[in-house]
Amino acid sequence: MDFLLTLTRADQVLIWPVPTIMESSWELPLLSWLELLSVPPLSMHLMPEEMLADQQKHRLGVSLRRHLELFRGPIRFSRSRSIGVSQKIGAVTSLISSLEYVVRLRRDKTRRYDEWYEARASYHGQPRPVRWIAEVFSDRRLSMGLQVSRAVLSVGALAMPSRHLRLQSSMVLASGILGVLTYPRNRYGSDGSDQATTITQILVGAAGVDTVPARQDALLWGVSLQSSLSYAVAGWAKLVGEQWRSGTALVNILRTRTYGHEASWNLVRRFPKTSKALSHFVLAFECLFPLVYVAPPSS
Repeated sequence: MDFLLTLTRADQVLIWPVPTIMESSWELPLLSWLELLSVPPLSMHLMPEEMLADQQKHRLGVSLRRHLELFRGPIRFSRSRSIGVSQKIGAVTSLISSLEYVVRLRRDKTRRYDEWYEARASYHGQPRPVRWIAEVFSDRRLSMGLQVSRAVLSVGALAMPSRHLRLQSSMVLASGILGVLTYPRNRYGSDGSDQATTITQILVGAAGVDTVPARQDALLWGVSLQSSLSYAVAGWAKLVGEQWRSGTALVNILRTRTYGHEASWNLVRRFPKTSKALSHFVLAFECLFPLVYVAPPSS
């Protein structure tokens, strides 16, 4: 059965017959839009400005309500939708990570080599195959190629239409594997977010490639538990530090070279009460994050 898709152009409404193959018109790929625009409209009439304004207000209201749903509780997603969204998020973070690495490596070749020279010693007690893999994939040129390949895979996964979930999943899974291979050289330069991204990409990539719902659910639960542990463990570990409990940790972090930002540092120094409140908010958010499992779902 066909339905009529309405496209608004200024004060005109053009109506075409379109096959009902997608849930919403915004998911139509570029090729479908081009094919659609090549079909003559069935009807055309002028839309009053008042009606056009009412439609715009209605769309804005619907958009605002959907965003407010985020604060009411977890939103129900289908299995494939959850996998696809998780893969897109992971692709964004892996793309940023790879681009940062490439820029650093090109800007300061000697420092990156010295980091691997120091990291190599940490693999002396590992089995011979592990040492061989770490040595081979930590070559500067090969490492650069792997990072560029990972960036390309991330861009491909972001640009992939949702209907090609398995192809997108293959790209994300390959990106996660490349993240594992590049880890030995970046062991002292990587962060917890890089490691979490690699784990997430491998899990959701495998879930998208698999076709058994039970295994897909198990892999998605793995991503969920990993995310909860990342926040909860970090929060409870911060409670040990006196600076986090006193609320001065944020000021000290913002003055460091790695995570610092001069304008933000000056701002939190001017408003110490706000800085203390933000520090305590971070503690509460991370320590209580596992409560998402008991939060009621939104209607």
